Amino acid sequence: MLISTKTDLITTLPAAEFNQLLTEFITNIIGTTGQTAASGTLDQIAKGIAQYAAQGGVYCVDSGAADAYVLAVVSPFKSPTVLRDGMKVSFRAGNANTGASTVDLFGFTGVDLKKADGTTALDANDIPTDSDVSFRYDLANTAFILEKSTSGYQFNSIQTFTSSGTWTPTAGTRAVLVDVVGAGGGGSGAAASRGAAGAGAGGYSRKFIISGLGATETVTIGAGGAGGASGAYNIGGIGGTSSFGSHLSATGGQPTASAAAAAGGVGSGGDINIQGSAGQSADNNTGNTTPGGSGGSSFFGGAAIGQLGSGVDGTNGGGGSGAHNNTAGGAGGAGLVIVYEYI
Repeated sequence: MLISTKTDLITTLPAAEFNQLLTEFITNIIGTTGQTAASGTLDQIAKGIAQYAAQGGVYCVDSGAADAYVLAVVSPFKSPTVLRDGMKVSFRAGNANTGASTVDLFGFTGVDLKKADGTTALDANDIPTDSDVSFRYDLANTAFILEKSTSGYQFNSIQTFTSSGTWTPTAGTRAVLVDVVGAGGGGSGAAASRGAAGAGAGGYSRKFIISGLGATETVTIGAGGAGGASGAYNIGGIGGTSSFGSHLSATGGQPTASAAAAAGGVGSGGDINIQGSAGQSADNNTGNTTPGGSGGSSFFGGAAIGQLGSGVDGTNGGGGSGAHNNTAGGAGGAGLVIVYEYI
């Protein structure tokens, strides 16, 4: 019965409609998906429908240059012969773009690549190096519109620096995420029967770097500020600056020559830059029985807690605490650089 029904349907189609079916199969489904009709090939319609239904969602390889991408279709997809509205094309970019860009594909040359509105040119690094990119064809603007661009980086390894040295990338590293913390300042010394303030913590900076990395990079770790000697607010040392090459840095925390709070250092050059916490003030009244002020806390903590007596040393870029009753302040914690490597 099913076979009979199909036969009846075919035999009752008017000639014009029957020819239209053949045209759609051969021209639209087979032809525009880059295939040539061949009697001995029995999967052309299946391939064509799959590609046509996906609106030409083909994956390509790029052999072009920055701002001028040249794409070739990856098997088993075939190069379409027309650019249809909504057609999607994906590829891995070999070069980051520096501004307005075009693409050559399927025999079409100089097709504009645009932002989501279909008319605005791309900005630099809208297509990062080695990123997976997806575009959709906009027939009204005769341009491909950027839908997605992802770098596809995968975390691989980590290098931590607690002293100055040289960063040498692990084999295969394509990008790094870097954390930099300046050193903490030294807490001040205290006069007899008085308290002194704690020092500020080092600043913090973070940056994801995908271009401009050297074969190696110099890593500088700031030294913690020395604690002030015992006596009437003998000031501690300033925390040293930490840095990763010329990419980003963070200054050290400040000490203070009084009972007032001391400022933290500041980060610079990063995607994120944070000031370290200020040191805690202290009671400088004669005969007080309160401890010296605590040091400020860095992004990674490390604040030294104030106590009765000598100051306490900070860690991880934290500030040293102030002294109490004619004792010395605590030293600041050394800076820190952490490099997360991505392949």
